[in-house]
Amino acid sequence: MPKHPDTAAGWAQGPSHVTPRGNGAPSDPTCPQAWMSGPDSIAPGFRFDPSVPHPARVYGYWLGGKDHYPADREVAEEVIRRRPGRW
Repeated sequence: MPKHPDTAAGWAQGPSHVTPRGNGAPSDPTCPQAWMSGPDSIAPGFRFDPSVPHPARVYGYWLGGKDHYPADREVAEEVIRRRPGRW
């Protein structure tokens, strides 16, 4: 049986040829984690408000999930009332 082309060429074998760059610290722009947000990226006055519905939680409610708030349920039920043929 012939070998897979990638294996035959040695592509999937042997050690990786990727050379790490930078010091790996989150402040290092060459570090993959440097672009991720950290705790300092959130505005100081930001607070979670469960009275504001979120599309993902509304969708989760429709799917029978358990992680939603009254505002999400109200919006989900309103959509069902306005679009009865879709459910």
